[in-house]
Amino acid sequence: MSQPLTGHEQFSKLISNGIARYEKSGKPFMTGFLTPAEQNLAARLCGKVEHRFEGGRAGATRARLVVGSETDLEEDNAWNSFRNYDNWDESDWNEYTTSGDEIHQDAAGSQADLPEQEEVLDERFVVVLKSAYDSRMKTLSHSDVLGALMHSGLERDAIGDIAVDDQSIYVVCLPSLKEYIEQTITRIGNVPVDFHSAGVQGMPEASFEDLKINTASMRADCIVSALAHCSRTGAKDMICQGFVKVNDEVLESVKTLCNNDTISVRRVGKFRIGELDGVSRKGRLIVHIYKYQ
Repeated sequence: MSQPLTGHEQFSKLISNGIARYEKSGKPFMTGFLTPAEQNLAARLCGKVEHRFEGGRAGATRARLVVGSETDLEEDNAWNSFRNYDNWDESDWNEYTTSGDEIHQDAAGSQADLPEQEEVLDERFVVVLKSAYDSRMKTLSHSDVLGALMHSGLERDAIGDIAVDDQSIYVVCLPSLKEYIEQTITRIGNVPVDFHSAGVQGMPEASFEDLKINTASMRADCIVSALAHCSRTGAKDMICQGFVKVNDEVLESVKTLCNNDTISVRRVGKFRIGELDGVSRKGRLIVHIYKYQ
């Protein structure tokens, strides 16, 4: 009996099949918004096949893979289908995105080496929605916005980057979901919102709170222990329960973290690992940590 494919294998198969179909028929295809690890793996699988990543702006964290030349795209008009996965086997894609198996950064390359993305917003592939909100009622966070979108029934791969400041919310999404979000998402955390199309101009970059932690090593359990203010045993339990992500992928086992890795701990926050700031008198590492706001 054949073993079921892991998330890594399933994703690789989907990308490879799509590339093979494109090379055979010239029919382009697109994915949903991929994590940095998925982007790196997809770029390696594409090799010299014409492709690009569309995330709404240069340096976007989440981006769509678009395989095919501009001529192919114009002739195929591939972006008009509902979820824009017209060359994917929909059941296979859904199985991959809901399997719980994740692609880890160490299998797909460094987050610092993300594939290049388009500089100009191309609304055939992504749209940016913006809403003002009254922060006197509540200062909304990234997790508030993402939670509202997921609660409305959207899949995570249908949503790209989200940016929030004390006045506005920006959401990058599939073009086919523009009207749905505008009509469905009218309140977030009991705060009224009114989304409409906007450009990326004014979309804030990620902001951080500068922290320092004292840790025995750069192992993930030590870092989680310091960030969550719990014991290492408690940190390991959080990892085992799937409460910790490294570079947007669920951490399945303890690993050593590096400068510029991101780590998310459920109910604690999302952080970027900074530079080493020295060693304490007791030989413990002092590490700069940047907490996403």
